[in-house]
Amino acid sequence: MFQLNLLRLTKGQKIPYYTLLLIVGVLIANLFQPQTIELTGWFKPHFSALLIKILLPILIFEASIQMNFYQLRRDLVPLCVLSIFGLIISTWVVGELLSWLMAIPRWSAFVFGALISATDPISIIALFKSIKAPFRLTHLIEGESLINDGTGIVLFRILFLLSVSQSSDFKDSWTYLQTGLVQFFFISIGGVLCGYGVGLLLTRLLNSFKKSAAAQLALTIIGTYFTFFTAEHVLEVSGVLALMGLAYPLTKIKLFSSFKKQGLMPIWEYLAIAANSIAFLTVGLFTDFKLFTNHWTSSLFIILVVFIARAISVLGTIPILNLTAHFSFWQVGKKLSFEKISMTYQIILILGGIRGGLALALALSLPETFVWKETFLVWTLALIVSSNLINALATSWILKLHSAWPSFGKFTSDKTSFKSGMQ
Repeated sequence: MFQLNLLRLTKGQKIPYYTLLLIVGVLIANLFQPQTIELTGWFKPHFSALLIKILLPILIFEASIQMNFYQLRRDLVPLCVLSIFGLIISTWVVGELLSWLMAIPRWSAFVFGALISATDPISIIALFKSIKAPFRLTHLIEGESLINDGTGIVLFRILFLLSVSQSSDFKDSWTYLQTGLVQFFFISIGGVLCGYGVGLLLTRLLNSFKKSAAAQLALTIIGTYFTFFTAEHVLEVSGVLALMGLAYPLTKIKLFSSFKKQGLMPIWEYLAIAANSIAFLTVGLFTDFKLFTNHWTSSLFIILVVFIARAISVLGTIPILNLTAHFSFWQVGKKLSFEKISMTYQIILILGGIRGGLALALALSLPETFVWKETFLVWTLALIVSSNLINALATSWILKLHSAWPSFGKFTSDKTSFKSGMQ
């Protein structure tokens, strides 16, 4: 009931629902401190597992099943560049600046760079849907976030293992880094192939139960968790990217249209809203202002560093990529080209680098023996709260300015709104 009332309250408002939910969590955490400290103290050790193993599969599959894979294929090159090379650049910039300016060991600084580079622009996407933003812009931010979640988790785990080794020998470090990069691509590609294989089998099963909505819902839920846990714990590849691979075959068959007609998509959408609500409210409950007593200055500095890293990762890749726009790239025997990404889009892509529950879950997953865990946790909370407040409102202002003053910056030739783009 609280969730439905909050959704009605934010409908048509400037503040997205999830941002307001985060604010509610922060207010509860600081107005009722004794109770929330007791609650979060009990919940803290379990939040990482809850988000990554239970909530994340629902969120990724729901977003993937609604993804326009035709548009994804058209923008595959910029999305992969942002989600792989942009991620690596952002991680490197954050790591180098922290290591140089704050005397944090380099590999430990890279760990923070990786965990904070996983974007979660759910509040921006909610804003785009409410104002019918151009479909391609919405797709670029959502598509980058989906792929970025998978590659970000992989990079975080690899860099954490490298930080544990902490070899001072440059040759050893370089060897570890080369091995890590090979693992990065193997785990990422392996995840997609794993999910695609399960997706092909799942389509046959779903075709056998065309007339049973309950059976199809059960099969998709079982298939989602089976794919995720098989990828993560059996094959040791990316579970997030496996779920994207799982969704692809389902969107290419006529079954998907009947899947929507039988009213199963609203159920998945509600599951995703509930999962995101739990994640954002919990992040707010963790945000006790007393945690920042000794970290105000460093937190403000980190917010600036991460914003600079995001700007470099976008502005350092997209303008170069635009030079190759409309060139032909080869993709599984097919030629692939893409349209240029305008400067207005690039600015919104920078602002769309919002952090969410996944970054907090990764920070909490660090072992207690990790020296910088508590500091990284405080910085992560500061980034989540600030990005969801500042970036969402700044994006709303830019889109409003664009609609009032079209010469402020053309989006692209894409005139399609979010809703019409999904048709």
